[in-house]
Amino acid sequence: MFSSYYDMVIMRSITPNLAECCAYMMNELGRDSRRNTPIINAGAGADEHPTQALLDIYTIERAMSFFSPKDSSQGTLYEKFRGQYPDLTKGLDGKTIGFCGDIRRGRTVRSLITLLAKYKNVKLYFITANHEMLALSTDMKARLLKQFAEVREFESFEDDLDGQPVINSLDCLYMTRIQKEHNPDNLDEDFSQIDFSKYKLTRERVAAMREYAVILHPFPRDSDFGEIPTEIDNDKRAHYFRQARNGMWARAALISHIFDVDGSVADFYDAYTFDKKDYNESALG
Repeated sequence: MFSSYYDMVIMRSITPNLAECCAYMMNELGRDSRRNTPIINAGAGADEHPTQALLDIYTIERAMSFFSPKDSSQGTLYEKFRGQYPDLTKGLDGKTIGFCGDIRRGRTVRSLITLLAKYKNVKLYFITANHEMLALSTDMKARLLKQFAEVREFESFEDDLDGQPVINSLDCLYMTRIQKEHNPDNLDEDFSQIDFSKYKLTRERVAAMREYAVILHPFPRDSDFGEIPTEIDNDKRAHYFRQARNGMWARAALISHIFDVDGSVADFYDAYTFDKKDYNESALG
């Protein structure tokens, strides 16, 4: 029915692998010369969230380009940061990315680290309680190590890393909420024994981060849990609202690609930006 009525299906479900199964079904329809439609996975349970990973990578890449509209021949933002951090380079290669909160059940985390592991010399640090429902799963860790990513696990922001708290070494920090909707009934007592204050940002913790560091969150944040209090929102390192805006453009680009019009969009953009326009002509005439 979907393939009869629609040109695309964007599917979000609490069921893991549902979008993938539907995509395989559509492939079968296509092989039988029947009409099929593209399926976009907009989040599948605690399994994957691939479009979120695309916008997250885009956000981090933009941030790590260190471009500023105030850049000039007198100096650039990148030069300023290089003065403070001499080993700093542009791009994602060699960067240290921290993930805090619900690591095991965070579908955005699973999708993003799969992409990050493809960059050179990337370091992936996971900060969460040592609990089987929160910590990095053994299969995910094995997959990352197979791709030669450096993987380390910590139980707090203040855990020691080469003589300083781990939060001091991060180029990017990806915060997540504790996904209580996935909790079985028997977890309440276990979780009551965990000091979750270790996995919440404060002004003091943010102040200890590198000046250029990027703080991300896939949203929604949990106002009751308070992993990122609103008092952090105005800090220059907080990129999560920009991250959310980038979601619209990343998904628009994906849809354009699926319908094979991305080339036309790019051609229009080039023509529009390079064709000089004077919007005061009518007023002057």
